Amino acid sequence: MLRLYHRRSVRGEKLAQTRLCGSLLVPGRVTFPPARVSIGGWPGWLVVSEAAERVECTLFQKMVQLAHESRFEELEEWLDRFLLTRRNGWSLGLFSTDAHLKNFGVIGTRILLLDSGGLTNRWSEVEQVLGKEEMIAQPHVRLGLGHVLAAHPEIASRFDQRWKATVNRAVVRSCWPAGSDARSE
Repeated sequence: MLRLYHRRSVRGEKLAQTRLCGSLLVPGRVTFPPARVSIGGWPGWLVVSEAAERVECTLFQKMVQLAHESRFEELEEWLDRFLLTRRNGWSLGLFSTDAHLKNFGVIGTRILLLDSGGLTNRWSEVEQVLGKEEMIAQPHVRLGLGHVLAAHPEIASRFDQRWKATVNRAVVRSCWPAGSDARSE
């Protein structure tokens, strides 16, 4: 199992580097001449030549914060943004098989992928995941929002309906780029 996870992680990282670099779907990166940076732990310093855009929080943390502050209208807007972010990835021929909210980050009003380990461009894998998705009655629970939306079943129900209307074979296939090798796999 560990080898499978490692292979998927390496493949997902390669896909992110080749297809998402420079997009708004991943943190931006800047490179610079190597510089010695003082750190708090051992060995006391590191040489760095790259930095990544810093996220404010994970999308899951954002949902918890908004619920705690009773900002449920804004919470729903973020959930809609999440679905749009997923569609944007599909249009690039990429699908995140592990779409938990902890794997996505927030910068300003952007949602971006933090963990590329679950990325695939293989249509057969996408179909397998989507087949399992069809069996899930409450997608908000699978995403970790069960306790967050427990007192607001109407929001949970609306989101579950939007999720099922979006995350399905027909919609993903319609977003998938024409002529992509993964589409016909």
